[in-house]
Amino acid sequence: MKSTLKNNLFYLKVLYKNLLIAVLMLTALFFQQARAEISDLVKIPYGSGAAQLGSPKTSGEVLVKSPQALCYDGFNSVHIADAVNQKIIKVNINDLKVSDYCDFSKTAAAGKTFIDMAVIDNSVYLLTLKGLFKLSADAKKCEIAAKIGDKEQIKQPRFIFADGSGAPALTDEYFENPQIILFDKSGKTVKTVSLKSDEEVYNTYASDGAARFYVNTIVPDGFSVYGINPKKAVLNYKKDKAEKLYVFYAGFIGFDAAKNMYCQAAYSQAEGPVESNYIYKFSRDQKLVKKAVLPLPEEDETALAKQFLIIKEDFLISYKEDDQGFTLVKIEVK
Repeated sequence: MKSTLKNNLFYLKVLYKNLLIAVLMLTALFFQQARAEISDLVKIPYGSGAAQLGSPKTSGEVLVKSPQALCYDGFNSVHIADAVNQKIIKVNINDLKVSDYCDFSKTAAAGKTFIDMAVIDNSVYLLTLKGLFKLSADAKKCEIAAKIGDKEQIKQPRFIFADGSGAPALTDEYFENPQIILFDKSGKTVKTVSLKSDEEVYNTYASDGAARFYVNTIVPDGFSVYGINPKKAVLNYKKDKAEKLYVFYAGFIGFDAAKNMYCQAAYSQAEGPVESNYIYKFSRDQKLVKKAVLPLPEEDETALAKQFLIIKEDFLISYKEDDQGFTLVKIEVK
């Protein structure tokens, strides 16, 4: 009797182990075969000739000429900064209506090179090489929220986003003193957070919407995401050992409302073009939930500061360009 029971327990353990291995193999297979569902959301045509500036009065069609930055306002609209037309274009992601949001051609922000943008409390923040400009929704009011330059506090800005209170914050990548600079709603600098730490290089930044900021850094076999102030690792991802390629690029996209984390990573040979490209979704406890295949990036593709915008869980927006126009692309992480 005891011998039979012992044998049955042994076989149950073997069966459990085999089932566990099968589940892990199926999970790995799922991650290998899962592909992000990508579709064109809306295309904004490029203008040409006399009609390239603004919207042709005859058709009312909204045109774009030089998109240099984009952002999501958190309320169903993506905004695009057009440097040539000197205007902000608004795209409602529900009804896909495209409209001119505001014209800043007669403001201090006109003629500047844009680095990034954000829409916070109906105000448009344009981050340029010369300064951070705050525009009212109708562009009738334009303020310089911060000066930028070699002799200023901010020297090499890269990203702008909102902190938990709805006030702007931006990153300065100046190599001697990389930092995150926080402003109050009146535009006054209230706090700076130093990012300098050992030899790490941070390449993307995000906020969790609750007044904490995050940065990521690339390591040879993966990437890490750190919470800042105090610095604490919230994600340490090591690539699959079966993956023979090297991490070419890894970027932290941000959080959805459920605090899932999204990252993008591209892989290549030691020297050579990108051969694989993925979006990763991690749960709050750092578990890999989804790994979705992305198309390979085009070599001449324009790289805006925010290459991906999180709209809601498993729904992101990116962009692509061709000779005819600028297209917002919907990415569903399956």
